[in-house]
Amino acid sequence: MNKLTIVCDLDDTLIDTQRLKQDLFGIARSLGVQDPEKIYKETLANHTFHVPLFAHALLGNGAKADEYMRVVGELLQQPQKYNYPGAEEFCATLAKDRTLILLTYGHPEFQMVKLQQSGLEPYFTEVIVTQERSKEQELKRVRDRHGALLVLDNSDCVIATAQKLALSYHQLTSVHLSAVYAEQLLRVK
Repeated sequence: MNKLTIVCDLDDTLIDTQRLKQDLFGIARSLGVQDPEKIYKETLANHTFHVPLFAHALLGNGAKADEYMRVVGELLQQPQKYNYPGAEEFCATLAKDRTLILLTYGHPEFQMVKLQQSGLEPYFTEVIVTQERSKEQELKRVRDRHGALLVLDNSDCVIATAQKLALSYHQLTSVHLSAVYAEQLLRVK
C-alpha cells in the first residue's frame, strides 16, 4: 500500500505572510507612499503579488523604487524571519515518513524567494507554484501521479477544492505547527 502523500501550502500556513505584507507596507510608507495597502489591492486585481511589480505600482521607475527593492531584498535575506513557530519541526517530522509536496499560489519568483528564505525547501520533494487560487488543476495532477493525498492548507477555497475532489484535508493554521501534531497527521490513512 502506498503511503499517503501530503500536499502543503506556504503562505499563512507555514509562514506569516500577513506580517511580511505589513513590513512591505512599512517600507513603502518610509519612502513617502501614503496608502500602500490600497495600491497593493489594486495591483492584485490583475496580477499575483510580485515585489518588482508592486515597487513599480508604488513608486514608478527611479531611485525610490530602486531603494524599495534594495530594502526589501535585505529583508528577504533574513533566514526564517517569517516562519511560524514550529514550522520547521512540523515539516521535518512529516518529511521523515511521507512524500511532502509544496503547492502554493502566487507569482513563481516571489514564492521561491519566500520558500528559500524560510529554510523549509529541503523538506519538500516537489515544489509547485500555481496562479490558480483554488489549486484544483494542480491537485488533480498530483493526485493522478501519487494517488491518495492529504491536503494541508489555510484557504477555504482550497479546502472546498479538496472536498470536491474527495481528498483528505485539514485546514491548517499556525497553532497546528508542532511535531506532535505532525505525528497525528502521519496516522491519517
